[in-house]
Amino acid sequence: MGAIKDKGRQLHEIERVPYEDAFLIGDLLTTRTTLLAGEPKAGKTLLSAGMGIALLNGEPTFLGLPLHQRIDHIVYGLTDDGAAEELKERLDGAVPDDSVTIFPVRDAGDSGYWKGIYEDLADIRPGLFVLDNMLGALAPGEDISSR
Repeated sequence: MGAIKDKGRQLHEIERVPYEDAFLIGDLLTTRTTLLAGEPKAGKTLLSAGMGIALLNGEPTFLGLPLHQRIDHIVYGLTDDGAAEELKERLDGAVPDDSVTIFPVRDAGDSGYWKGIYEDLADIRPGLFVLDNMLGALAPGEDISSR
């Protein structure tokens, strides 16, 4: 079987997701997958920290865009050395205690590693999972086109 026969649906079978259910923040952050891309030190982590602060504190807007949902917990998977300390500086005192969990992403080449991450996230059920950064989460020798 191919992708069309396995996953294809007729137009009448597709349900429309209400806008407020599809986005956490305006047209910026979806409830599914959002990718921030840019050069190193362009501000991606700073932007994600700002979004996290707004979501955890229940702010009405972020950068002029409406927040559709408040969340209680964010899990950050960090790949860069020193990233945990940098994120703590940005979030400490700006968000409720115990609202952020940070873990180092390591051993991504292990076949069961991501399954374990998935199981932990399913158990913890955070409002948002942030992987910072994707390239650092790949196994040695892998690149984004190999997945």
